[in-house]
Amino acid sequence: MPIYEDFAVTGNSSIYATVCNRTTATAAPLIMAVPFGRTDSARPIPLLSSAQCRRLAQIATTVHFAKRARLYEEGESAEYIYNLLAGEVKTFSLLSSGHYRIVAFLRAGDLVGLAENGTYTSTAQAITPVTANRLPLQSLERLLRSDPDLLYPFLCKLRDELRAAQLHAMLLGRRDADGKIAMFLRDRGTEFDAAPSSTFVPMTRSDVAAYLGLSLEAVSRSLRHLQRRGVIRFTDRHRIEIIDHPRLEAIVSGI
Repeated sequence: MPIYEDFAVTGNSSIYATVCNRTTATAAPLIMAVPFGRTDSARPIPLLSSAQCRRLAQIATTVHFAKRARLYEEGESAEYIYNLLAGEVKTFSLLSSGHYRIVAFLRAGDLVGLAENGTYTSTAQAITPVTANRLPLQSLERLLRSDPDLLYPFLCKLRDELRAAQLHAMLLGRRDADGKIAMFLRDRGTEFDAAPSSTFVPMTRSDVAAYLGLSLEAVSRSLRHLQRRGVIRFTDRHRIEIIDHPRLEAIVSGI
């Protein structure tokens, strides 16, 4: 069985690439989140009504980013929030040591643009080609103040992101590399599918290491270990098939 040496582009140099974006006709906004009330599943669903989509589209500009393009830089003036429609983005912060720490991986239906005191708190970069709606913060604030019904999907999204941050903190607190990798693969797959047969992993292993708080060598070693145990199988450079779901859950649970 092959064990690919990276999920995508090898190395860390990709975090320094910048590519200009382009704009097209405004596409329909998409906010995916778990509603506050009890539902049949705990997976995200589209929350915007047709009327809400039209109101948000009036202030949005649809932009396209090439792979490795930066949406914004840490410390820049925060003028926009980006609603992802397609593709995947990573947010990260550079450390004084020269290394970087991945804060989050974000996909279609997510909002990107966390700011504090008027500046972005991290850098956002496209892992794959990305399509997003760019929402001016001042226009969005005025719209939300004048249309309270729009607050609900944004509050649901905020709750989702707080929960994701909590789970990420729990993941970083684990000591076992196999458990971290298993939890990462399980959570990526089950976000939109209760029992996924495979998981799409477009980021590099260096990015996964920076997200999990592991070394690159530990990530590669754990992936080989899970493959030898018959838990996962690499179908190509970007996709991992989960062969033994019960065993993966047992590793996540620390059994």
